[in-house]
Parts: sequence; structure tokens; C-alpha cells
Amino acid sequence: MPPCKTRNLAIHSKLPYKKIAFISPDHGGAMMILAIDLEFTVITSAVTCWVRPGLQEFLEWAESRFERIVIYSTVPAHRVSEIQQVLLDLGDVTPQFASLECVEWPRRGHKDLRFVDQDWQRVIMVDDLPEEYMMPEQHEQWVKIAPFNGEASDRELFNLPANLQTMLT
Repeated sequence: MPPCKTRNLAIHSKLPYKKIAFISPDHGGAMMILAIDLEFTVITSAVTCWVRPGLQEFLEWAESRFERIVIYSTVPAHRVSEIQQVLLDLGDVTPQFASLECVEWPRRGHKDLRFVDQDWQRVIMVDDLPEEYMMPEQHEQWVKIAPFNGEASDRELFNLPANLQTMLT
């Protein structure tokens, strides 16, 4: 597969949200896990790989609030790893993004959150196509984000913390 064509669309600003850890009171006070889709959620596609504005700021915000952050994508794990490395080498992402674990799953049917954690109610999934991939009984764990098509003016990741805080507090 050819290397990613990329451009850095990062917009540098701090996200002004309260610093709280998201705890699941129904699950022994355990911290929540954040799963994020790759294509059209944090990058354009596995071919173009344009990074969504605000990715680094969002990850910095999420890192102290979630037990862990993972990529849950239809893109095979080995390709996700290649994309992470290419974007890191180009300076479009930091080592934080490049080190995110990719969830192993059959890549057909629904994205069952049990592949992230057996206690799937601890998992919050951010995806541009939840209606295509979510298991019906897990719908409350999914957060829809508008698809990213490469626009430098995109603000979805800057708005996501407020949406998550509303959902989880």
C-alpha cells in the first residue's frame, strides 16, 4: 500500500473544560475507556490520512480522563500501525497518537464493545457511522461525530469534550 498523503491541519488551542476523570458508578467506580474510530473520525481515510484539526488537543484532554484510549477501526491493525508511524514520521501527530492500541476484532458485522472490554458499559465509542456498526443494546455507549473530509475549518474534536462531559456527568 502506498504511503499516506498528508497535510497537517492542526489548530493549536487549549480545550477549556473541567479536569475530571470519567468514572462509571455502575461498575465499581472504574474509569471509562475511550474507543475512537479512525477513518473519517480522526483522519480522512487510510489512503489520504489528513489529520483532523484538534486531534492532539483532544487526546491530551482525554488522556487524564479515561483509563485508556484505543482505536477501533475497520482498517486492519497492521495498516493502522503503518498509518500511525507515517503520521508520526511526518510530524503530523505526536507519539501519544502513534502509540494508541488498535482493537483486534473480526472486521465484519458490528463493532462489539466487548472487544475493547468485557464490561462494555465502561466503553465510550466515538464514530462517524454509529448506525452502521453499533450493536443495538450498546447504543447508549456511542457518540456520533460528523465525518471528517479534510476541511481545515472542522471543529468537531474541539466540541467533543463538551459533548462527552454532558453525556458522562
